[in-house]
Order: sequence, then structure tokens, then C-alpha cells
Amino acid sequence: MKTRLSFVTNSSSSSFICCLAKVSDKEKAQVIIDKYDLEVFTGAELKEERIDCDWAGVWFDKSKLNDGDIYVYYSDCADIEENEDNDYEFDEDSHDPEVLEVINSITEENGFTNINDQYGAGRND
Repeated sequence: MKTRLSFVTNSSSSSFICCLAKVSDKEKAQVIIDKYDLEVFTGAELKEERIDCDWAGVWFDKSKLNDGDIYVYYSDCADIEENEDNDYEFDEDSHDPEVLEVINSITEENGFTNINDQYGAGRND
């Protein structure tokens, strides 16, 4: 599993899925962090990183991050096919099951709050 801080694509049509969440219960969250080898950041560190994907319309409001709080950020991109009308047939379930497993594990029950996940598709040309 690869954790990315920005989106990389070699295709003009790509899908994305990403999640930013605050670690609210370190003991519970650590199980998920270890299982999926997720990177953790302080709010201050995330304010310095580029964690958005402007071409796809994804963004997180960095002003809402608390400098001393701990967060996880996870993202993945994949090439997708357009239909003959140049439309995307895409939903959250279009992603690799392993990627969805990670995203679906970042829950309040597992020690995370302020969970912000986004997914979609777009052209980057």
C-alpha cells in the first residue's frame, strides 16, 4: 500500500480517493496506522504539505487543522475509462478493494474524528 501526499497520473483520465482524519484515540488508531503503514502528521506539518488535487477539485481546509493535533492522510489514484460520450462511470466502489479497505478502516470506532474523505474522477489535461 502506498501513501501519497499528492496525486500523480500519467493518464488524462484518472480517479482519486483520499481521506484526512484526526487521530482522537491514539491507542485505537495505532492499530489501523500500523496495519496499513499510514503516515501521521501534526496539523502544523500538514499546513506545510501540498495535500490537494486542484485538477480534480479536491481540497481540505487547512485553516481548520490544529497545529499540535495528529492526523492521517491517505490517497490513491487510478486510471479509468471514459465511455463513448466522454463521461465517467465512476463511484467510490470503482477503486481497488485494498484501497477501499484502508479508507473504510478510518472510522470513529477505530479512533479517528473529523474524517473528511473524497472521491471522484477528472481530466488533467
